[in-house]
Amino acid sequence: MRRTLTVVAVGITAAVALAGCGSRSNFTSTDGLLTFSWPSDAICNTSAAARPVVGTLRGQADAREPIWLEAADGVHLSVAWPDGFTVSFSPTAELRDDHGAVVARDGDQITLTQTNLDEAAGTQGDPYVAKGLWLDGRCYPFVNRLGLQF
Repeated sequence: MRRTLTVVAVGITAAVALAGCGSRSNFTSTDGLLTFSWPSDAICNTSAAARPVVGTLRGQADAREPIWLEAADGVHLSVAWPDGFTVSFSPTAELRDDHGAVVARDGDQITLTQTNLDEAAGTQGDPYVAKGLWLDGRCYPFVNRLGLQF
């Protein structure tokens, strides 16, 4: 009886955790830039998507969605970027991390190495999530709450 309750409790905990991971309710939008929050500090791992999302970073200041990826066939791919990311135009689009550093510019090739093409539709209503993202030698999302230097 005790073992059964433990298994059930573990199963319920896992189901709740997995449901939270797939939740789209963690998305926010600031000035049209879609971002997602992460429940804790994240460290990129060595897992890789079988069919990763790949595209060229594009941006337009007056667009409904100011920054996106453009697939090789020209299709517009919406992406939810890590919380704290912003976009600026100086004069072309620049994607900035949570510290304000430029990590990508309009025309840069971006690969979402841990995001499979079949995980989302790539639309504003169902964007790809840039999780486990490597840009400019850093892993994102990573919120350094302790102020450690890397």
